[in-house]
Amino acid sequence: MRMRIPACALAVAALCAPSCTFKPDVDSGRFTCALDEDCGSGYRCVAQADGSARSLCFKTGEITLEACDGKDDDKNGVTDDAVILVGQACESGLKGECSHGLWRCEAGQLKCNAPAPASETCNAKDDDCDGVTDNGFDLQTSESHCGTCGHACQGGAECQAGACVELVCGDGLDNDTDGSTDCADASCADPPCGTGCQCQGLAKVEIACEDGADNDANGATDCGDAQCLGKSCGEFGRICAAQACACPGGEAGGEVSCADGLDNDCDGKTDCEDERCAGLSCNSGDAAKNCGKDPSNQAACVAREVTCSGAVDEDRDGNTDCADPDCLGLACNAADESRNCGMNAQSEPACVAREASCFGGQDEDKDGQSDCSDSDCLGLDCLADGSKNCGLDGANAEACVDKESDCLDGADSDRDGATDCEDPNCLNGACDSADASKVCRLDAVSEPVCVAPEGACSNAIDDDGDGITDCGDPDCDGQPCEEAAPEKTCVRNGQTLAICVGPETLCSNGLDDDNDSAIDCDDPHCLGRSCDAADSTMNCGMEAPSTAACLPRETACDSGLDEDGDGRTDCADEDCDGLTCRLGEVCSAGECPPT
Repeated sequence: MRMRIPACALAVAALCAPSCTFKPDVDSGRFTCALDEDCGSGYRCVAQADGSARSLCFKTGEITLEACDGKDDDKNGVTDDAVILVGQACESGLKGECSHGLWRCEAGQLKCNAPAPASETCNAKDDDCDGVTDNGFDLQTSESHCGTCGHACQGGAECQAGACVELVCGDGLDNDTDGSTDCADASCADPPCGTGCQCQGLAKVEIACEDGADNDANGATDCGDAQCLGKSCGEFGRICAAQACACPGGEAGGEVSCADGLDNDCDGKTDCEDERCAGLSCNSGDAAKNCGKDPSNQAACVAREVTCSGAVDEDRDGNTDCADPDCLGLACNAADESRNCGMNAQSEPACVAREASCFGGQDEDKDGQSDCSDSDCLGLDCLADGSKNCGLDGANAEACVDKESDCLDGADSDRDGATDCEDPNCLNGACDSADASKVCRLDAVSEPVCVAPEGACSNAIDDDGDGITDCGDPDCDGQPCEEAAPEKTCVRNGQTLAICVGPETLCSNGLDDDNDSAIDCDDPHCLGRSCDAADSTMNCGMEAPSTAACLPRETACDSGLDEDGDGRTDCADEDCDGLTCRLGEVCSAGECPPT
């Protein structure tokens, strides 16, 4: 069979004849070549990249740069094989790992070959191309990726705030791999380090102080461990003290407070539930309450005993009347206000006479209070000179204060609980600013009243309207009481009975001649009168500020002294009548004549 030569090959042959030697390619019908010169003018020799190890002649105008267009633009025998951009980086317009790729030519078209979205893994990349790196992985709390991807916390540790934190602090392991073990790890600042053990201050601390075990392994057990000091070691509030388990309130002493909600004596009973609290204060804000029993006979904080006579146990604390500590200092005899609960000579609770002396520091009724501290003394004198009485000071505390002096101001100036005429200090004091004649008095039933003093003491009329007439009215004491016998005066016989009698004149017969309950020299009427029928040199006087006696008469009448204590000196004493008062002069008519 004869080979056909393409027309183009003949044309090439014509151009290069007779110097060219053409070798036609059987498959392509083109001339093969080794150099451009082998192809003739206007042709180039192009090496084929199809693996045939040949080169063929092509017109120079047909040869161009390879483009991605499904053609063999550079005539090397391979279509779209050497496109300039292919293999270079490109941007896909997507996010994350899908945002960059390489150019490639597919089916005659240039494409950016970027990765497709994939499942997100923890690798610091945006695998699913949603614009968020490692979304779905919490590096702050993930046990497998704590702080960084791939950093896993070991058993006994937990991921907190991006760091592995030791949780098991008593296993002897460095669970968070930070170089510190158990309580020595700052992560174990408070967690338990085993049974009865707790990490504190980077060390093990015993917290179970009643189990007989050395929980912190320091060689000391329970209260013998200094770390147990002050910690619970037994029932009912017992704590470790002095290396022993003890009751902080002292078991032997009983409940130290019955109002604090605590079991002070560790007997399992609190406040009023404890029998030892019976009768004791149970409310720090209300002194009127103590421990007793309620109407259902259950222990409770109830009102204190206030009625201290009649043998009724009002607060049900097992004590009645003066046997109840609540009654100390309170009235105990409904028929006798002068008695209150105190202590008898045997120091036993009893109904005794109230405090009467309110200075000197003596607790006469043994109720635990003396002088103004004793409520019995309210309004009574607290100084021997009678200038002050018991009342309340500016701080509302019992004190010795100035007596009430203004009896018409409506104020309790000495704060003894009595105002104006109600205050005994105001007796005989002015009480009406509009009527200067009115003074404080006691009426027929000893009630204080503000009245004008009785003016006439012999008319059987209650002139001042205080319910008392003539000598029965204290206003009439010492006043004339019988018009026909002006020498007679009202005299109080004892404390209440008043009589109208003449003055005592016979002062040596041992009789109460004027019926005023005072005999001889004890009767003020006898002052200066003869007191010894057998001795005219003796008369009634005072041998002490308040002791009447039968004394020698005055004999020195120029000494200025009241020798016989009758209240008169020198010539003013009738004993001196006719006696020398100055050289050459004698007393006369109560005077020493002038020289």
